[in-house]
Amino acid sequence: MPRVVAALLVLGILLSPSAAGALWPDGSQTAARPATADAREGANPKPASWPAPARDPDEALRRVGHRLDLDGNGMEDVLDVLVRGAAPGERLAVIALLAPEASESKLAAALARAGADALRVFSIVPAIAMELPVDAVPAVASFPEVAGLYHDARVRALSDATNAALRVQEARAAFPADGRGVGIAILDTGLDASHESLAVLPHGGPKVVGWHDVVGGRPEPYDDDGHGTHVASIAAGVPVGTRYGGVAPGAHLVGVKVLDASGAGTESGVIAGMEWTVANAAALGVRVLSMSLGANANGDGTSPIERAATAAARAGLVTVVSAGNAGPGERTVRIPAAATT
Repeated sequence: MPRVVAALLVLGILLSPSAAGALWPDGSQTAARPATADAREGANPKPASWPAPARDPDEALRRVGHRLDLDGNGMEDVLDVLVRGAAPGERLAVIALLAPEASESKLAAALARAGADALRVFSIVPAIAMELPVDAVPAVASFPEVAGLYHDARVRALSDATNAALRVQEARAAFPADGRGVGIAILDTGLDASHESLAVLPHGGPKVVGWHDVVGGRPEPYDDDGHGTHVASIAAGVPVGTRYGGVAPGAHLVGVKVLDASGAGTESGVIAGMEWTVANAAALGVRVLSMSLGANANGDGTSPIERAATAAARAGLVTVVSAGNAGPGERTVRIPAAATT
């Protein structure tokens, strides 16, 4: 599998012994795990109430309701349910978190033997997004180089609130500022930079100053769904011929397209968007990272997408994430909003 080996060459710095202490952005360490899937299954048998197998990822997320590895077999429980429900020969999209002691050469060789296709290698978190044959998933989860294996779940656009609900007028009265000089990165379905509320700053100059398209790779801003433009207008829209404007009309915008025309994307795509934003924040004057999106599950801050959000916050960005609309019950905050800082 040349693609795997080539992609993993990027990990040389991350996986070198001298860099091992810096692998996790939050400084946490991974506890030692049993060497084989069989050993872990024996040590952590599944309870009788364990969710039934599912082939549909949304159904698996609904049945499990969290992004944890409660049975300790190296796979988050959603992925466990999908593996047991998959058809023979099916391939699953996963994200592997790498252990601090991971060996680059051993990992590359093991993934090649497992039939993995590496899709993305991340630097914001020590992780790889890949596709695996379903039969190989338990084996990869047992690799000592892998700290945890997660389903690369679909994320979707979530609704936002209005200026009245945010009490914007009260805030402006108390703090006379309009966001001038502050950049906001909108990770969403894109931006319509020609929209009258997003075209020009109140004090002159273009409002959209940066763009990155994770989904389609197009060089110019666009929004084929409308949700990203909607969110950007709430955050920083300029009132043009109307009294309706955004919270910070003086702020400039950077569009990062991580969701497609249906308002859906993948966790790995969102991680890639966060990684690009952190890398380019200083050059583009970005101080706020906004994500009005989430996966249909609660977490504890340890999944790859939650770790990436935490890394963005610790890199100095005010990271604002929609909690979802499933509350107010327990475990209804969606990921990545469940990240820790």
